[in-house]
This record gives sequence, structure tokens and C-alpha cells, in this order.
Amino acid sequence: MLLRNLFGFVFVVGALAASPVFAQDSEGQAQSADKFLGESQKAAEAPAAEEEVNADDAVAEDVDEATLAKKLALARDFHVLWSTHQQIDDAIRRASYTLPPKDREGFIAAMTSVLNYNAIDKISIDAMVDTFTLDEIQAMVDYYRNPAGLSAMKKTNDWGKKVQPEVTRMIDKAMMKVRTGGLPGDSAVENKPAP
Repeated sequence: MLLRNLFGFVFVVGALAASPVFAQDSEGQAQSADKFLGESQKAAEAPAAEEEVNADDAVAEDVDEATLAKKLALARDFHVLWSTHQQIDDAIRRASYTLPPKDREGFIAAMTSVLNYNAIDKISIDAMVDTFTLDEIQAMVDYYRNPAGLSAMKKTNDWGKKVQPEVTRMIDKAMMKVRTGGLPGDSAVENKPAP
């Protein structure tokens, strides 16, 4: 349950990061939750069609066996550079911080003992081959092989630690306003300028 909540949170943060709007119209005014959800659904459907076209490009490449072999090799290389095993372990460790200190080690051991990391890697590699073109996978591998890319990857967790509390605070505040009806014309989230 805790891991499902963690993945849910990651999805919400990703959705927020990808969208410039959260319960606000284009002028920054609060809007009703029903209106916001309806507009969000419409917006989500449009990019989905575009994403399928992009994924079709990746699948179309797989007809050529040489290209497919290159994509698989690059996807495996990517997983060496950006280990799903490490990402999952980091997520489990972060999730353990929600528990009392005495329960953390047991939680981590229990979670890691039931996960099949090889199966997760296979799922991830196959999805990568089906989703990305050869050029896109090559670009990701090149990025993470680059010293600056590796440095950026290592800082991602630190970045997330700085962003997560602010996003959580803003979501909590927005949810409270939605639940209580908010004030007409009042922003659904606090607009805090970037430093």
C-alpha cells in the first residue's frame, strides 16, 4: 500500500511538472474542481493520440532486425547507466522514512525480497524499445554517459527533495480550497516566486 501511494505521488508530481496549470485558468484564477478535471481530461486525451504516433514510429523501426538489435543493446546500456534496481531501492528507502525508525530496516528487507528486479528490468527494457526510436535511445545513453549527464542524474534526488515539500504544500492548500469552496477569484495555489 505504501509503495502504491509512493508511485501515485510520483505520478501526481510528474503530472504537475508537465502541466503549467493546477486548478487555475490561464489568468491564474481559481476554477471549480469539476471544470478543472473536465478540462484536464480533454487536455490529457489530445497528447495521448500524439504519443501513440510517436510510439508507432518506435515500433515501426522494430521490423528491421538490425535496428531492433541495436535498440535492445542501447536499452540495456541505458539500464546499466540508469539502474531501475537502484531507482526502486531509492524509492523504497524514501518510503521507509514514513515509518518509525525501528520499522525501516524490516520494511526495506521485506520490499526488496519480494521484488523481481530482473523482471522489472525486462519490462522496462521492452517498454523502452517499444516507446523510443533508436535515435532517442541513443540520445539518452549519450546524455547519461556524459559527465554532466551523470552529475545531473545524481542530483535528481536532491532536486526532488527540494521540490516535493513545496508541491505537497501547494497540493494540500489547493485541496483544502477545493473542499471548502475557496473564494471566487482567489488563486487555488499560492504563487510563490522562484528564488
